[in-house]
Amino acid sequence: MKVVAFYGSPRVQGNTDLLIEEALKPIREAGHEIVNHSYTHPHFSKLDSAAIVKEILETQAAIESAIGHEPRWRWTPFLEWNEHTAAAVSTAGMRHFPL
Repeated sequence: MKVVAFYGSPRVQGNTDLLIEEALKPIREAGHEIVNHSYTHPHFSKLDSAAIVKEILETQAAIESAIGHEPRWRWTPFLEWNEHTAAAVSTAGMRHFPL
């Protein structure tokens, strides 16, 4: 059985007992998908496009550092998905995980 794991960087990095690499590598090595879920878990509906792109790219960099490649999908916190969010996600070079 394959699963999809949604990760936001500080949720792992903020835990001093568990580095992001230690959390994500076993999941990825088991063949599961790691999905970008934002860096600080904000309400995207309250952010401008530049802030959304920053959230996405910071998380991409943290996950790539941990597992050796960037996630191909992202999932917006609180399911706040609209045209504004979609445009920013596209600008960041990502695709939203299918709803």
